[in-house]
Amino acid sequence: MLNAPGTVKEYWSADVFGLDSAVFDSFLQRECDNAFRRLTRWVGRAAIDDAALETPGDPERAEAIKAAEIELIHIQMINQLWRDKCAGQERDIQFPSGMRITLQAFTAEDCTGLISDHVTRAESMVLEYLV
Repeated sequence: MLNAPGTVKEYWSADVFGLDSAVFDSFLQRECDNAFRRLTRWVGRAAIDDAALETPGDPERAEAIKAAEIELIHIQMINQLWRDKCAGQERDIQFPSGMRITLQAFTAEDCTGLISDHVTRAESMVLEYLV
């Protein structure tokens, strides 16, 4: 994972998923690992390793890769919200950004649209670095 957990928590909190902080940290690590693997397939290990350096050889690429990783993490989190809804959970969610949604009103179209938007953004961020 290239982004610090604190950066991810600016967008996603334990409260969004109804989890205590210890369980959320474990969940977050697993989902971030999934996003990281996808990003590594896109840009290659060498680009990922460079982006992880304190002073990357290609700072612009490193920033693009880190931004794309956040977009892919959003996808993982949206998938979890969909699983929660399909499991019958009904709750109002407030994101750290202040945005609110009602899980009961979250539709398949909402989920698909959000995922598509984040994939498109992530890919466009690293388009010139794809392997």
